[in-house]
Order: sequence, then structure tokens, then C-alpha cells
Amino acid sequence: MGLSLMMIGIGGFTEACMRFSVEHGGWSRFANPGAYFDPTCEDHFWRLLHHSPGWDQALRIHSEHELDAQLGWGVDRRNENSWGAWESPLYPLRFDGDPIGFFGDSYVFGTTADGERLPDQLAELLPESRILNYGVAGYGFDQIVLSLEAQAERLAGHQALIGVLTNDLDRSVLSVRSGPKPYFTEEAGDLTVHTDHITSNEDYFAAHPVRPLSYLWTYLRINIPRHWNVWVKDESWNCELPQKERVNSALFSRLKATCESHNIACSVVLFHNPEHVNQAPDWRTELVHRETERVGIALLDTRLLTQEALSQQVHFYGSDRHPSPDGNRLLAEGIVAGLDLQIATDAHSPESVSTPSSSSVPSDSNSGVAGPEKNPREGM
Repeated sequence: MGLSLMMIGIGGFTEACMRFSVEHGGWSRFANPGAYFDPTCEDHFWRLLHHSPGWDQALRIHSEHELDAQLGWGVDRRNENSWGAWESPLYPLRFDGDPIGFFGDSYVFGTTADGERLPDQLAELLPESRILNYGVAGYGFDQIVLSLEAQAERLAGHQALIGVLTNDLDRSVLSVRSGPKPYFTEEAGDLTVHTDHITSNEDYFAAHPVRPLSYLWTYLRINIPRHWNVWVKDESWNCELPQKERVNSALFSRLKATCESHNIACSVVLFHNPEHVNQAPDWRTELVHRETERVGIALLDTRLLTQEALSQQVHFYGSDRHPSPDGNRLLAEGIVAGLDLQIATDAHSPESVSTPSSSSVPSDSNSGVAGPEKNPREGM
């Protein structure tokens, strides 16, 4: 009896500490929304983050100039050019040459100074082309595909690079991150997009408070499996993995259909964040390789290029875990080399829009960009 009362008392005290920390700020371990919900698959994490004192500053607040009823948020319209892409006032778009649309998240948009972003570096290396920066911070793969669809008429008959950071695949199952975003449901390979919930950030988060019945139970629900999988070294476990694989697989089919219907030469450029680049390829890398081969879209994987740069102690990543100016330059050079090899391959192929990617996942060897003797989609 005494032990039961003591356990109840400890549980009640812990619950009170957790609730106070989340609602008013306190011990960071209990105040962190990630202690209760998984940011890779649970909308509640992002909703709680918005309402948590101190942690809400980690959210990027979208201005009225970025709100988009179909994409959630988009290019800041104050810096949008006639092609619907973001354009730096310091580096205006060249209106000559063949357009190349570059889609993606903040890895594409860039977190460096103007002129040092990846599309800027690419433009220097491709002076005969106009590089259109369609990257938008925080996008998931679903938003990237929808963004291409929105610009497909403009890019018909031209070229598009689809930048995919490995983590973008997790974001495809979320309906909110820094703001409400579109999401897809999948049934028998068919996708249905949902956008009715997209409103302003203020209205959305006010209408979606997070008040779990018990923070302690919510904490135990996520942390017991999390620590168990670390202890048994089960790296295959991932929150909502079957749904992520189904939705993203269907999104690659949708991407291919858009590229074909508008005669756009599409290539997927796969990026890796710092904590993943030197690890064995996980389900995300394997899915991108498998799906690009299945649908027949060229794949430029930057993993080996990034590994080689890091092995040579190149300052590849900045403090924000995004590529530095040096990193962007190396990525741009690798992309140009990959595209040149792709064009050389296509010249001997009956299909001119895109070429199928390799079915194999890159090995851990520190080889650089592929030479002519290698598959152009395996060497980056």
C-alpha cells in the first residue's frame, strides 16, 4: 500500500513538472516537444512546438507574402520574378539562355549570402542557362512535387532539377511543420491531396492546441520504444515507415507523370545532411534509388562527393547544418559534371528527356564524381 502511494506521488509530481515545463518553460528535457512526439511523423510535435515558450522560436514564421493556399507557403512574392521563382535583388535573373528550374527545400534555396547559394554557384558554371531558384525552406518532398506541377507550364520543353534532402521524405506524411502544409493520402497507389486545413499560421495554431491527457504517459509512449531500439541497435525502425514508403513511392510516379506530360527533362539531385552522410545508406537513400529507377528519372546522388569533401577537410557544412559557400560550390560542380555525363549518355539513348537511374545504392568508398567509365548517376 505504501509503495503504491509512493509511486502515485512520484508519478503525479513528474506529471506536474512536465506540464509546467511545457506550458511555462522549465527543464529543457521536459520542455522539449520532441520528448513527447516524433517530429518526423507526428503533427502534434509541430503544434506543441508553436505553443511552447522558448521552443516556439525554433519555428520559422511565414509572412503574409509567403502564404499559399495550395503549398502552405512559398516563394516570398516580394522577390518573385516573372518565372515564379525567387530572385535576389542583388543578382537579377539573366533573361537569356535555356531555363533550368531548381526545386527543393532550404538546401536549394540556400542559407548563405546572396551570390553564394547553390543556384547562384550553378549559374556561374552554366553561363548559357538561366537558373531559376524554386527552393523553399521547410518543404517536404510532397510540396516539392506540387511546386513543380505549379510551374510545369512555364518549364514545358525545358529542364528541371528536383533537389531532395533525405529528410524531405519524412515530411511527406505531415500536415503541418512551421505552418499548415498540404498532405497526401494513398490508396492502391492513387494519391489524394488535402489542402482544406491550410489557413494563416495564427488561425491554424489557435484552432489546434495540444493538450494530452497525460504528459507522462505520452513521454513513456515514445521514449520506451525509442530507447529500446537504440539499445538493441535496431536501425530499421522508423515512425510510420510503411506510410512514408507508400506515399513517397506514389509521389515519384506523380513526378514522372508531370515531367512526361510537359516534356520536361527532370533529374533528381539527392542531398544528405551531416548526421547521415557518413552512415550506411538508410531507407531514404534506398527508396530514392529504387523509385527513380522504377519510374525512369535520372538520379544524381551527392553522397560520395560530400564524403570525399569531408575526408579532405573541406568546410562543407555551415553551423546551420546546411552547405557552406564552399559546399555549394562543390555541389554545383558535381551537378554540372553529372549533367554533362547524362547528356553524353542520352546522346546514345533513344530517350532524350530522362535516363533511368542506377538500381544500386552507392557504396561507402570515398570516390568522387563519376568519371566517364561509371554510371553518371552513381558517381556523386
